[in-house]
Amino acid sequence: MKPNKLILIGASTGGPGEIVKIINELPILHDTSVIVAQHMPETFLINFAKSLKNKTANQVSLVTDGMKLLKAKVYVLSNSAHIQNNSDRLTFKSTKDNCHYNPDI
Repeated sequence: MKPNKLILIGASTGGPGEIVKIINELPILHDTSVIVAQHMPETFLINFAKSLKNKTANQVSLVTDGMKLLKAKVYVLSNSAHIQNNSDRLTFKSTKDNCHYNPDI
């Protein structure tokens, strides 16, 4: 089920530490999801997502192509991901030739 609310966080240099603080302070998510767009190489995003998992009781996922955007989760976007609105659901779409975050909702 898609979330009723979305919290979008975008950061660049200096952002990872602040994002960790924010995610660590979040209450348990119920009808809200958090999408984190952290500008860093994709290889580092894997470890960043793992680190966030260890800092929160909420579920954290590194976005993959075709993944559904569900409620009560924290998502870490790769540099090539954007959100696609498919009538009754939101999904993440990976476009390797696109180096920007493009929410399409």
